[in-house]
Amino acid sequence: MTKIMSAISTKGGSGKSTTIRILAAQLASEGKKVVIIDTDPQGSCAQWVQNAENKGRKIENLGFLAINQLTDIEPTVAKLRGKVDYILLDVQGAATAMILPVAKVSDLIILPWAVTQDDWEALKKSYVILDRIRTDDASISPIIVISNNRITAPDLNHPYVKNRFDVAKKMNIRAAETLIWKRTPYTDMLIKYGSIPQIESTNESIVKAKAEHQAFTHEMLSMLSEAQAKVA
Repeated sequence: MTKIMSAISTKGGSGKSTTIRILAAQLASEGKKVVIIDTDPQGSCAQWVQNAENKGRKIENLGFLAINQLTDIEPTVAKLRGKVDYILLDVQGAATAMILPVAKVSDLIILPWAVTQDDWEALKKSYVILDRIRTDDASISPIIVISNNRITAPDLNHPYVKNRFDVAKKMNIRAAETLIWKRTPYTDMLIKYGSIPQIESTNESIVKAKAEHQAFTHEMLSMLSEAQAKVA
């Protein structure tokens, strides 16, 4: 059964594309058939896929589609269902009109944020829109997860990071246990590495980045499995 995960924020630069690349790289490295649907005109995911191929590091099991129209989201997803294992949606920052069609097709929605006030305000805005959607239509009920990225050691003391599970509980959503740290491999992923899971290296930063890829991806899959078990 095809599973659909999305990354949403009403602000650009919040970590949506990085989140999608992490999931795509890890899932593809584990032999899953993955397609990224990118609605962002910046096309950072498209650049990543192409750059990896240009450097001789083509990411097997990974496909890519770019769409620009709201009306294309649901039919594009419908055509891919049953043909791939995972569809990953990278949603254009500030495109609030896209949140409804994305919520309709998603099994899990990630709200990424770095520890800045602007990112937190964008997360809250995205959450309010999603909460209104699921309140208005009970048939739209994706798992919603807040996820911290670009974490540095001082950020661990931020109350919204330290108490993220309590914060998420009050919002009736989930919080990712895995923190995405501010590591050079993530910032270089687009230009230098391609897919981190396929890089053989003893570099400490890459080794830690690979472990985070795996832990974060499997945590999201675990949430999907829990939700599926409840429905069953």
